Amino acid sequence: GGLEDALTNTDANTNSLGRVILPSSHTGGPRFMAKLYQNSMAIVRYLGKPSLFITFTANPKWKEIKEAIGDQNPSDRPDIVARVFDLKVKEFLKEIKEKKIFGSYKGLVRTIEYQKRGLPHMHLLLFLDRTQALNTVKQIDEVMSAEIPSKAQDPELYKIVTRSMVHGPCGDMNPNAPCMVADKNGVKRCSKRFPKPLSDVTRYHEDGYPDYKRSYVVPEADRHYIDHPLPGVPGNFEIDNRWIVPYNAYLLKKYKAHINVECCNGVAAIKYINKYIYKGSDCITV
Repeated sequence: GGLEDALTNTDANTNSLGRVILPSSHTGGPRFMAKLYQNSMAIVRYLGKPSLFITFTANPKWKEIKEAIGDQNPSDRPDIVARVFDLKVKEFLKEIKEKKIFGSYKGLVRTIEYQKRGLPHMHLLLFLDRTQALNTVKQIDEVMSAEIPSKAQDPELYKIVTRSMVHGPCGDMNPNAPCMVADKNGVKRCSKRFPKPLSDVTRYHEDGYPDYKRSYVVPEADRHYIDHPLPGVPGNFEIDNRWIVPYNAYLLKKYKAHINVECCNGVAAIKYINKYIYKGSDCITV
């Protein structure tokens, strides 16, 4: 019914280019995503600002996937990857809702997207009780970190962080990185604003994400190096705390995947955060 109406009632269901706009009942369409955004903003009006912004990305090296696909590539078996990721997400949500690992659960909004090679990832906005909002530097440091952990004290976490939570590198070291986009002046910059500034303490901002603690000095035993990102350039490149994506240690050790945890309780542009998770799939004109 909705699809038939959209195809016949062209006056009300076409855009400025004359193209048909499907109704909100069509999953994944512009009106569908707009409806989800309006629903999420209704939750914001009722519960207040979300406390945490979490991005959970599937790991193609999970043993459940490797055992199931054998010698095949994960990108060749999106069915297996999606099923395993769905199980992980259900367990992840159970921990948030029932075990309340971040505190008193009030609500959440989430969406699942698929990357170019078929790896799904989930964007999630978590609403906690207002009495447990992350309003102080101490509270933020207890929940998340943006530093390379001690290899001697926690070798498992060190391995996961250096493998899964390193951004880039990009910038002058690798101007062709996927995150590099041209600004209005044609200058390429990292869309994620890496490398981040170093700081001995976490700084809380009312109008943006916190500046997380990123120590200037990394102990010699914890220093991490990778091959130079530019092909054909000899030598290696040190990954220091400027390149670490914020994470929660418990989640990383349990799920062994890229899980970005951000404190968004103080972000003023709350509409931007909600629109980001409902931006829809990438499109191309052929």
